Amino acid sequence: MQVLENIAALDRAQAYLGAFTVPSHGPEAALCRSAVAHAAARTPGRESIVNGQISAALTGAAGDVPLAGRASSLFVNPLMAMYFTFDLAGLAAQSLYLSRIRGTDTMLQVSHLIERFRDEVTPRPRVAFPH
Repeated sequence: MQVLENIAALDRAQAYLGAFTVPSHGPEAALCRSAVAHAAARTPGRESIVNGQISAALTGAAGDVPLAGRASSLFVNPLMAMYFTFDLAGLAAQSLYLSRIRGTDTMLQVSHLIERFRDEVTPRPRVAFPH
C-alpha cells in the first residue's frame, strides 16, 4: 500500500512519468531475456533471482517457476514485466536520507547509513490493501 501512496505523492510533485509493460511476444522482451541469460552465464552460482523472475515473466510464465540456484518457491506473475518511471530529480527530492548517503563510495556505507536512519525514525504503519 505504501508504494502506491508514494507513487501518488510523486505524481502530485509531477515526478511520476507513467508506467509501461513489456509484452512477452515483443522484441524488447527477447532482448531482455537474452541480456539476463548473458549475465547469468557470466556469473555462475550468483545469478540474479530478480532478473530471473522478470525474465520468466517475459516468457508469459506465471506461478511457481523454478529458477537456477533457488530452492524456495517464487511467484512469477505478469506484473513483473511492468515498469514504473520517475523523474530522477523529483524522486531524489523525496528521499529522506539522500543527504546522508551523498558522500558514500560503497554499498556497505550506503547500507549502514540507511540502517542508522531507520533506527531514528518511526515508520508509517503497514496498511492492508483494501480490495
